[in-house]
Amino acid sequence: MMRKWMERGRERWAACWTEFRVLPPGEQCFHGLFWTFFCYVVSFSWGYGVREVLPVIAAIFLAGRWLWSWQESNLRRLPLKWALVMFGCSLCWAVAVSSDPWASFIHVGRGINKQYVMFFVALEAVRGERELRRLVWAGAAALFLQGLNCLWQGSTGLDFIQGDPPNAGRLTGSFGDYWIGNYFALALLPVLGLWIVLRRVLGRAACMLLCAALLWPAMYGIIFSGVRNALLTLAAVLALSWLYAAAVRWRALSRMCAVLLLSGGLPLVLGLLFVRPDAFVGAADDGRWNLWRLGLAVFLENPVCGAGAGQYNAAFRALGLMPLKDAVTISHPHNMYLQVLCETGIIGALLTLVPLGALAVWLERALRPCLRRECAAALEGECGVYWRLTFFFALGFAAFCINGIVGHDFYRPWYQAMAFTHLGVALGAVLAGGSRDAGCR
Repeated sequence: MMRKWMERGRERWAACWTEFRVLPPGEQCFHGLFWTFFCYVVSFSWGYGVREVLPVIAAIFLAGRWLWSWQESNLRRLPLKWALVMFGCSLCWAVAVSSDPWASFIHVGRGINKQYVMFFVALEAVRGERELRRLVWAGAAALFLQGLNCLWQGSTGLDFIQGDPPNAGRLTGSFGDYWIGNYFALALLPVLGLWIVLRRVLGRAACMLLCAALLWPAMYGIIFSGVRNALLTLAAVLALSWLYAAAVRWRALSRMCAVLLLSGGLPLVLGLLFVRPDAFVGAADDGRWNLWRLGLAVFLENPVCGAGAGQYNAAFRALGLMPLKDAVTISHPHNMYLQVLCETGIIGALLTLVPLGALAVWLERALRPCLRRECAAALEGECGVYWRLTFFFALGFAAFCINGIVGHDFYRPWYQAMAFTHLGVALGAVLAGGSRDAGCR
């Protein structure tokens, strides 16, 4: 039996390779780009090596795609190219105005081959419903594998990818820190599209069982990483999704959000309280309040230009200030909007947030009518799921915007990489969708 399977695998591989070789160069580059990106999504959380190597390989295919098939590229269709240029200027500004330009250059420049390149890769990786479906499955595989890793770490004391132990009794997975909870929160939103993918081929009960089997290890990771922000992010995004679903008349999403909030919220909160009994009781005494005051002091010291990217710590130390509850080495104020403001000033904040906001607004305005038509068509009969899957990827970027209110360093590579890949996929899907009639077949 095994020999027969191996023979069939070799025959299938030979047939695929023969088909690939006769494709035009631009088409070959697209397939190379997409499958590299697919592997990147699946293995993103496994370690730094993956996030260093795969983007470089994808960038090579991306260059070939633009060289041989520029007319079919999504970047050519994007009307907001000025926003990308403006955001690039914000990175240069964050270095140019810094009190330590070299340190700021390293802080910002380390992301060129990790998150900034991956935005363009994600933008070009989608040209139809098939790619969106595959990326949803890639996200589901990533969550499931990392969830199993957290289960292993919780039971043995070491994760099986990096061999790391928990940190202060909280799971870290292969991230080496309990940031893993925020990774799960951000990665989970696009994977919610798995439900509508499965519902086209399976019954309701079978879908529930399969989704639960794939996602419950990730829920375990969220709970036992003890990250409050992850739960707050999920709750806020689901609440906003429920309101948005009402606006576009997407009844299934309204029901899904209500069920997840009501049935899933209480177990998650109780689980978090089991790991961190003072998780919410001690919120009023959280160290973030002091970190925000330090960030405000840094901003007021130089409100126009800021202190420079990655210079929050050096700036508050130069003012003779110290954090009251956190380590003196704390590198960011746990609010990415305040961080951008105090590190790049008013000018840098405008250069950073205006283009991201413009892309998000354009995405929502382009997506809403298509989504409304697809939801209406789905009530009447068989319809594609193109725009609904696009919506779930857009939710991934919305989760980043919400999570950053009390979250991470804005320039942290893995953090920005997740946000920009979700934004890139959603924008690419809208640009590739063009004038299609709501994805209906």
